[in-house]
Amino acid sequence: MRNRYAISLDFLRFLCDNACMKIKKRIIIQIITSIISPLLGVDFLVEICDTLSQLFNTKKGNTNMYTKKQTAKLLAAAPITRDVADTFASEFGVSVRSVISKAVMLKIYQKADTRALSAKPTRADLIQDIEERLRLPHGELSGLRNASASGLSLLLTSILELEELS
Repeated sequence: MRNRYAISLDFLRFLCDNACMKIKKRIIIQIITSIISPLLGVDFLVEICDTLSQLFNTKKGNTNMYTKKQTAKLLAAAPITRDVADTFASEFGVSVRSVISKAVMLKIYQKADTRALSAKPTRADLIQDIEERLRLPHGELSGLRNASASGLSLLLTSILELEELS
C-alpha cells in the first residue's frame, strides 16, 4: 500500500515542480481532488494535501514543514527529549535539530539535565579533604582555590597513599 502512495507522491511532486509556474495552486489541488481521490481514497487525498502544503510552503521559504499528523504525533509523545527527537527524525525524514526546534516551538521539549548528579567532587571539597588529611585549620589552604581539580585530586590521592603506608 505504501508503494502505491510513494509512486503517486513522486508523480505529484513532479507535477507540482513542473506546473507551479504555469498553473495556480488551487487548480492543481482541484485536479488532484477530482482525479486521484476517487481512484485512491480519502486517506490518500489527505496525505496528498499535506504533501502539497509542504511543497508550497517550502517554495515560499516557510519553515513549517510538518504536517498536521506529524505535529499531532509530536504532541501525543510530549515531552520530547533528545532520544524521542532522534526517533521522530528518522521517522519523518528530517534532522534531529528540526524536530527539537519544532518541539520547542510547541513548548513540549524537555532539555536534558546537564547538571546530573555525579560522584565528581568540587575543588572546594578536595581542598577541604586535603586540609582534614593534613590536620590543618579550615581555610588554611585557600591559595589552592585556583588550582586545577585534577591537580588537587592527585595531591589528595598522594596524601591518602602516604597515610596507608604509615
